[in-house]
Amino acid sequence: MSQADIDLFTVLVKGKDAAQLDPSFAQVNRLSMYDMLRAFDQLSDEERKRFSQAAFDGIPAQGCGVSHTLPEAKQVFIDRIKFAFDVVTKKTVPRPIPGDLYETGQVMDAYEFLGNTPPTVSVWATCIGSVCADARLRQQGDGKVIGADQTYGQAGWDIGIMYGTLQFDTLPQRITSRCQGSLIKRLSLNAHGDPGVFAVNGVDQTMMGVNPMMKASDIAGLDTNFEKVLQFLNRVMIKDGIILLQGCLAGKSDGGTTLLTELSRRLWRCKVVGFSTVGYQAVTKQRREGESCREPGARDTDEFYPDPNKEYERYFKDGKWDDLSRLPWQSEYSPHAKVAQNGAIIRGIGL
Repeated sequence: MSQADIDLFTVLVKGKDAAQLDPSFAQVNRLSMYDMLRAFDQLSDEERKRFSQAAFDGIPAQGCGVSHTLPEAKQVFIDRIKFAFDVVTKKTVPRPIPGDLYETGQVMDAYEFLGNTPPTVSVWATCIGSVCADARLRQQGDGKVIGADQTYGQAGWDIGIMYGTLQFDTLPQRITSRCQGSLIKRLSLNAHGDPGVFAVNGVDQTMMGVNPMMKASDIAGLDTNFEKVLQFLNRVMIKDGIILLQGCLAGKSDGGTTLLTELSRRLWRCKVVGFSTVGYQAVTKQRREGESCREPGARDTDEFYPDPNKEYERYFKDGKWDDLSRLPWQSEYSPHAKVAQNGAIIRGIGL
């Protein structure tokens, strides 16, 4: 849309009584959320009052009649229009969020229009193992939420989401149902990996290639297989948000570099992080007391090849698991993290 479309709406409102505003509804309904916000912002307080009467509150009746809104208000997405109107007039983003405004990025438009800091959450999404739905790290013994990393879990996560094989496309619905109204500042995608490969749909045990994977060797596949989720993430992630591919080796070598940089071109609001070594999670050590789920987090290790026959020696011998300086939790700052933004590696060159 354009300023001309906004100007047409204001012409249909300015100088008109509330009862004359029917034509303005179809016009404002055509506007994008950001232009709708700009349009309402260009009205005077008195003009907004008349629009509110015509659209939401009811035009005061004469004599013994009853107040009423105009018929055209029932022919448009009036909840979306009311949302934009309230953003402008009340200087806040109202809740609940109507319709699909969250997943289509219109809530983000509202926060950016106001210049307000949005509420944010950090989400751990996994297609391997488990994570607790309330992913906030708990104190062992009394279950209180704590804010510092422990040997049994990583702090800073809010929401845990589990999805199954071939269900990566359902992530937008799962995130929307849990996070609506709050934008995402950190997202972990926890899946298996290899250098330049990230198995977001689970590992294909049939070896027939039926589970689409993110691959450096198939950059076109990022668009054909994952465009829906990538576009969604651009609409709900904050600027400079962090997306972590928490799978073994996915960021390693040239293949990892290609995968991360190409993803960061598509996830243009975010930093994309992969790891050049094996990430490790301990089923027993990370199990939450009293629940059949795990605390979030994966350890950054020095290992380049998964070997389940040597798990004790690699991760537990000599108290290694209990020493966060030897096995830190994976993050954009951990030793083997490679970070891409806007198509370039900004940390971890050479890993």
